[in-house]
This record gives sequence, structure tokens and C-alpha cells, in this order.
Amino acid sequence: MKIARLLLWLWLVGLVALAIVGLAGWVEDSAFALVRATALLCLATAMFALPVGTAVAWLVSRTDLPGRTTLAQWMIWPLFIPLYLQAAAWRAGFGSEGWYRRLLGGAVWLDGWLGAIWIHGWAAVPWVVLIVGVGLRTVEADLERAALLEAGTGLVMFRVTLRRAAGFVGAAALWVVVSVAGEMTVTDLFRIRTYAEVLYTDLAMGELPTSASLKSLPALILGGWMMLSGVALGYQLLPATHSDPEQRRAMFRLDRWRWALVAGVLAVALLMVAVPVGNLCYKAGLVVEQVGDQRLRHWSATRASLLLIEAPVRSFRPLAWSLVIAAVSATMTLLTALGVAWLVRERPRLSLLIWPVVGALLAMPGPLIALAWIWVFNREDPPLLAACVRGVFGRDFQLLPFLYDRTVLVVCLGLWLRTLPVVLLVVWYAMAMLRPAPLEAAATEGAGTMVRLWRIALPQHKETWAAAWLIGVVLCYGDLSTTILLLPPGITTMSVHIFNLLHYGVDDLVAADCLLSIAGLLIAGLLVRRWIARRRHAG
Repeated sequence: MKIARLLLWLWLVGLVALAIVGLAGWVEDSAFALVRATALLCLATAMFALPVGTAVAWLVSRTDLPGRTTLAQWMIWPLFIPLYLQAAAWRAGFGSEGWYRRLLGGAVWLDGWLGAIWIHGWAAVPWVVLIVGVGLRTVEADLERAALLEAGTGLVMFRVTLRRAAGFVGAAALWVVVSVAGEMTVTDLFRIRTYAEVLYTDLAMGELPTSASLKSLPALILGGWMMLSGVALGYQLLPATHSDPEQRRAMFRLDRWRWALVAGVLAVALLMVAVPVGNLCYKAGLVVEQVGDQRLRHWSATRASLLLIEAPVRSFRPLAWSLVIAAVSATMTLLTALGVAWLVRERPRLSLLIWPVVGALLAMPGPLIALAWIWVFNREDPPLLAACVRGVFGRDFQLLPFLYDRTVLVVCLGLWLRTLPVVLLVVWYAMAMLRPAPLEAAATEGAGTMVRLWRIALPQHKETWAAAWLIGVVLCYGDLSTTILLLPPGITTMSVHIFNLLHYGVDDLVAADCLLSIAGLLIAGLLVRRWIARRRHAG
């Protein structure tokens, strides 16, 4: 608790410092404006996503809301849609080339700050639902039952349930801040200069971040605050070394409000999934015909189907490279996460060293991770490495430039660091829930740590490891901020391919490619879910 309070106070001090620097940015058009823009975007997104996500999490996890299981699954599914696809979907409907403006005219609805906040906000809502929902399920059941005997549902919800889950609400807020501050996909499309976006544009233009674009003071303040946010988030999400048996939680009764709240949650779900996907479907099937002096627009299901069928052939190379890179990177991430989580379980004190690293990686923007790997590989071999290469190949050979320019190894390494914190947290929780009795029995029989890991620990949660690998694949497949700076010449991925096309608008071909990616991610998720259900049923 002392560590949590210290991190909270330091985070609040950093927030005040950001506010002061932001005010300075209003007075003078300088590098302080970079801090101001990043802080305002994070704050506005959190103010949008937290109330919506927390309310939905409580309704689908702790009440007798009709259809809450289906609605909860519907809420979590957008986690598998990468941010660039969500941006493309919203722009297909309400951007400069969207159907809304084409049909009704008027100004562009999603543009600039409004577009960035809107897309980031809806992308953050599922994460808030997931994190807060987990926290609400950890509230002591006996405490809630005793409070319900003395007070009504609303009073118990605010004074007991939400208060006990406040740490997870804070973790959700930190997650929103960290994820928004480290992303450049939406801000680049809507021309908003933030910390991550400036890093990306400088590197994309072949320049290292210099004093001309990133002044030292605002960069240090903002970077330090982001790292502190990530460390605090890592501490909040840190699992216990053991888990108690699942208790039967009290389900709050909604009574006469239940159907009105169902309609509200359903409206949120439709806004998150149905409207964006519907925008892409309409854009993919839009047909414009010239009749005399008029151009008539209508929607064709046949055209949409044909474009969707042709999409795998048309985008075969980016799709293939995306799948290969995502599979390799996710495998590297899962193996690392399994080793680290098992090591922490065997030696719990190591968590004091691990969670700050996890938090720092969570807060590190994708372009900054790419910059680190560029610094490592984009140089001549050091003398020792050159001597080793000469001894192996029998001739002089520059290994680091070859790996950087001719292979996807650097891309995989970048995605490995980018996705490791999330996958590690999933694996860490699973390791914390291992049954201790078989492990203790094996230890008394003289089994070593690797034997216990391979023979006892891993077979207990095969479904969780598969889910963690799938999460890694989805995150790697949808990453843009790291991948776009590390891809070697001649190789592209679906995220980079679609992102480059989005700068010219969302036409029918781009919409079809986006629908192909969304459909593939959905099918992969459903197949893994079905496999996990079969394994559990067989077990």
C-alpha cells in the first residue's frame, strides 16, 4: 500500500507539472505545445472512456442484466480490432470521404481533435470494461452481502463495490493514458502533433529526434511522466503470488431499470462494432453511376462481396508477411513471458525488479522502441562481432546491416518488446493461479524447476497459453507505430499497407482490405475460443 500511495502522489505531481507546461504552451508556440497536446488528448480520452467503460463493466459483470454474457463478449471483441482499422472504419462513415458527408453534405464530422478523441475513446472503452470488470469480480462477496442488508443497490455499488475496486479503475485510467500517449496512428491521420507522432515523423523523414522538434525539457517531463504512469500501471495490475478460491458473488438486481439499461449497453455495443463495420461494408459496396449530368450513388451487395473475395489475392503479400511476422513475434513473446512469469513464481522477490520494467515497456511509445533497435542494428559491426563473423564465414561480412536491411528479425524484435508487457501480464496471472499441491509434491520428490515447469505447470493452463499467444498475434498483426519504422525495403504488412492508403481517403478497395483483416481476426478468435471450450469440456 505504501508503494501504491507513493506512485499515486508522484503521478499527481507529474500531472500538475504537465498542466503547468501545457499552460506555458498556450502562451508561446514552442515545444511545450507538444506536451500540451499529448496531455489534453490523454485527458479527454480518459474522460470519455472511463465513465462509459466502468458503467458497462458493472452492468455486465455484477448485475442481473438480461443477456449480460453475450453483451460482455460483444464488448470485449473490439480488443481484437487494431487501432488503424477502427480509424479507417470511422473515417469511412464520417471522415472527409465518408458516406455521411457525401449523402448529406456539410462539414466533415470526424476531423482534427474531435476525430482523434472519438476514435481513441471508443478504442479504449473495451479495455476499461475488461480491467474494471476483473476488479469488480475481486470485491469481497461477504462484504457486499452484509452491505445489501443495510442499504440499497445504488448505495452499495458506490460506497462498497466501486470503492473496493478503485485500484482497478485507476489502472484502467492509467492504461488509457499510457496507450493513447504512445500511439501515433490516429494523431498522424488527423494531423495532431503529439509526442509519439513527432517521433514517428522525424524518423520517417530520416532524421533522429533533435532539439529542433523535441526540446529536452518537455521531452524529459513528458517521457518521465509516461514512464511513471506505466510503472504505476504495472504495479496496479501485478497479480498476487496465489489466488483464493472463487467465491459466489452477489448479483445486484436492476428491477424496473433492467430493460432500459439493456438498451443502453446495446447502444454502446452497436457504436463500438456495428456502426464502424457497417461504414466499411457500405463503402465497399458503394457504386457511382453517371446518368446524364447527374452522378447517382447506390449500394451493391454483389460489388461488396466481389471486392471482399478479391481482397486476399490483391493484398496477398502484405497479408502473408503480416501473418508470418505476427506468428514469429508472438511465439518469441510467449516463450519469454513463460520464462519470466515462472521465474517470478519461483522467486517472488524478483517481481520488485520485473514490474517496473513491464510498466516502462507499457509506457514506451512504439517509435521509441523502433528507435532503440535502429540504433542497435543500423551501424557497422563492432570489431569483436566482425572477427566472429569472419571466423564463421571466412570473409568480411557486415552482419548487423544485413539483418537490418534484408531480414524481418528487427521487426520481430520490435514487436517482441512492444507486446511483451500485455502477454506477460496474462501469463503472470495464470502462473499465480497454478495449483500449488502438485508443484510442492514434485519438489519434495526432487524434481528440478524446469521439470516442474514442463511436466506440471504448463499442462495445467494450456488454454491460457493458447489465448496468450493469440493475444500476441493480434497485437503484432495490428501494430503500426513500431512496424512502420523497422520494415526492410520491399516488405510491407497489412497495417502499413492500409495506413498508407488511408492518407488518400477510404475508398472501396481500402474498405474491402479492412473488412478482410477484421474478418480474419474474428475467425481466428472464434476458432481459438472453440478449441478452448472443447479442451475444457474434455477435461
